[in-house]
Amino acid sequence: MAVNRVDYGGNTLIDLSADTVTADALLSGFTAHGADGELITGTADGVHVAGATKAPSSNATSIAFTGLAAQPKAFMLIATSQITLASTYYVTAVTSNGTNTYGTYVRKGSGGGSSAYNYVSSSYFSWTYDNGTLTVKTQSSTYGGYFKSSVTYRLIYVY
Repeated sequence: MAVNRVDYGGNTLIDLSADTVTADALLSGFTAHGADGELITGTADGVHVAGATKAPSSNATSIAFTGLAAQPKAFMLIATSQITLASTYYVTAVTSNGTNTYGTYVRKGSGGGSSAYNYVSSSYFSWTYDNGTLTVKTQSSTYGGYFKSSVTYRLIYVY
């Protein structure tokens, strides 16, 4: 018989009745007790994947992913379709370990060659999380580049 509340000498020592843990929110292999006092074994893998496609009509210096269950501890954002190089800077990847944000962007160089730029600087790339939405931003179209229209960017995140 599961117990979710323990009272002793007129004092509540343990009360699980308001707990909200569920098996799908608890990492696989970990255990906890639910609001009803029953043992729960986690089933969540801890890695979640989301994706978004920018509208083909415009380039943007930010991209937002909605529906996240919690703030990511780390994430990777990558372009999953080919980017045709032009004289404009385009984002190819952004990563964050929760503290430091790194980014890579490319553009066509002089003579038709391509140039790749890597910046280990949060002054070029930043992110915010608010109520289930992760927004990744570049400083400007020149410093960090655009998220290219009609390119699919895939977000992979861990929380």
